[in-house]
Amino acid sequence: MIEIHGASGELLENLHASLPLSEETCEASRWRIKRLFNRSTSALEQGARALGYYHIKIEQQLSFEGNCWQASFSIDAGQPVILQTVTIHIEGDAQQDTEFEKILEATPVRVGNQLHHGQYETLKDQIENLALDRGYFDGKFKQKSLKVDPRIDKASILLEYDSGERYRIGSLELQQETYDPW
Repeated sequence: MIEIHGASGELLENLHASLPLSEETCEASRWRIKRLFNRSTSALEQGARALGYYHIKIEQQLSFEGNCWQASFSIDAGQPVILQTVTIHIEGDAQQDTEFEKILEATPVRVGNQLHHGQYETLKDQIENLALDRGYFDGKFKQKSLKVDPRIDKASILLEYDSGERYRIGSLELQQETYDPW
């Protein structure tokens, strides 16, 4: 089965999840295991990058012993990419909406924190979903960018969201006739 050394916590979980071998059992054919094992390096690199590790070094070994295969990976993740600049602007009617401020105060996407692509995507989704929930139906991102410079392990984020005007429901008049069976 699979052993990964040199990683822990969220990185270890992400590396395991990224490996195509993770779903294979001992009954899988030898050719299939070898083919998936050969894809492991690029899969592990992608899994590490998602959490901000752009300089991962991998040593890997595959063996077939007894009735099962064994894949072993030694990981040196290197230094993570750190957010150097984070610029988030909310424009339009939502600029005065305190619910947007709450999202921005709670996000871990901040200067000095490690780059985490999932957190960046979650922040964009939260902004768009909140806009829809609160009636900013014309809202859209004017700019959204994530730039990574792996040479210096730094990244910058720019998000500009224009909510437009907030839709409001005018007076509502209901006419209803009820059915009374008695």
